Amino acid sequence: MESLSSLIDVEAFLHRLGMQHAAPPSWDRLAALHRAFTERVPYETLHIHLSRYWGGWVSTDPVAAARRIVEEGRGGYCYHLNGAFALLLAALGYQVKRQVAAVRLHGEHGMGPWGNHLALTVRGLPAPENVEGRWFVDVGLGDALHGPLPLRQGVHQDQPWAFALDQTETGQWRFSHHAGGSFSAIQWRAWADGDEALIEERHQDQSGSPDSGFVTTFTAQRRHEGGATILRGCTLTSLTAVPEPAVTTIETGADWFAVLADEFGLTLDGVPNPARQALWADVRGRHEAWSGSASH
Repeated sequence: MESLSSLIDVEAFLHRLGMQHAAPPSWDRLAALHRAFTERVPYETLHIHLSRYWGGWVSTDPVAAARRIVEEGRGGYCYHLNGAFALLLAALGYQVKRQVAAVRLHGEHGMGPWGNHLALTVRGLPAPENVEGRWFVDVGLGDALHGPLPLRQGVHQDQPWAFALDQTETGQWRFSHHAGGSFSAIQWRAWADGDEALIEERHQDQSGSPDSGFVTTFTAQRRHEGGATILRGCTLTSLTAVPEPAVTTIETGADWFAVLADEFGLTLDGVPNPARQALWADVRGRHEAWSGSASH
């Protein structure tokens, strides 16, 4: 079987993250990799919105996701980001496991369907504050984690916010976002045979169903040390430790593409201008339809 390190260009991936070379697994190195990934590789849904005018279907294949991240400067959403990150961690020698997860949105009483999120855990990395050496790792949550959290029950600081981890009666782990986050919680279970097909099925639904929030509204998100930056349609939001977020409405295509490039590193090099303009017209039209309905 082909080794994991031969499936991706590890050095190029590390360079994409602003890291110079491979190093033996350690908890502080894991934290550095996680933070670099969330700061440099955006959570974004261009694979849905741009494919209407240029390109084609994007699968959950982690090798393809890693190559798109490294070679095209792109990101993705949870399946792409965590899939590629798991591949990198495994190639570097980390004991990483994929976890089938479910997301609960604000206002919902229960979790969504299993497989609507892919999470990761890492084992075998003891640290002074985490002697068991188990970590919750997730670079695919957009505005949530900046670095890994110790996989134990309690409230954990991940500046500028605090997040809670607890276990259900059935032993499944649950992560609770802060009150101003883009979702309420996620819950995950162990990976089992056949879950690859479940993940692809959920991806097909979330990227293709007209009722999917990912389909109706473009988003790009980036977590950083000071908080998170979120673009939804034409609305740019900066979340920090300050209770009230800073919100800006983007009015022109030139400004919108500049935000993509400056805030999220999405320069869209190689995308023909007609496709770029069609993308902007779509995003702007959906924003105007939403703002018109919201004002009534």
